[in-house]
Amino acid sequence: MHRSTGVPASAVLVIVGSAFTLLCAAMMLFGSAFESKSNPAANAPVGLGTILTVEAIVVFGFGGWGLASGIGLLYLKQWARISLLIYAGILVFVSLPAAVVLAIVPLPHATDPNLPPNFTLIMRVGMGLFYAAFATLGGFWLYFFNKRSVKAQFQAMPPAPESAAGDFFLGSAIPAPVASQPARPLSITIIGWFLLISSAVSPLLLLTS
Repeated sequence: MHRSTGVPASAVLVIVGSAFTLLCAAMMLFGSAFESKSNPAANAPVGLGTILTVEAIVVFGFGGWGLASGIGLLYLKQWARISLLIYAGILVFVSLPAAVVLAIVPLPHATDPNLPPNFTLIMRVGMGLFYAAFATLGGFWLYFFNKRSVKAQFQAMPPAPESAAGDFFLGSAIPAPVASQPARPLSITIIGWFLLISSAVSPLLLLTS
């Protein structure tokens, strides 16, 4: 079956975004270790380093989830399609209300004289467009990966029936199996593995730098 262009494109986008998420989580973990050593707070019930560590673990979880889903999409795994639909629903649920709130709720005016006079408006428009773009992406994924033609690409092919008596007793010749075509373009496979290895090595580079 012909593979839709949107499937590998979405997979690459998910892998790139997840690699960036893992990189941010590694930076948060590095920042938590630095904060705990440089400014220990004995009287505080929960230190800033502990909060950053917990947030980094959560971000690591989302990044790993997205990375596994992106690789699963490259292999046309059914669980990866369902996982992306769940992620897209969360993306719309979080981003769309944020975009609406930023468009309605008034923001405090900037009092710093070094900032431009329309700084608040620029921030409102920029953040609104940021959340709107994520909401649009989530809505597109909900629509695209629920299309019948796309869902059919993730259906497992049923195994060919076999005869217990052997092919000589079937009464009709069965053609020899034909070598199947590659499941995806070689370039997409190389990009997927490159991003997977890069996202795994990046935290180590941050901790050793």
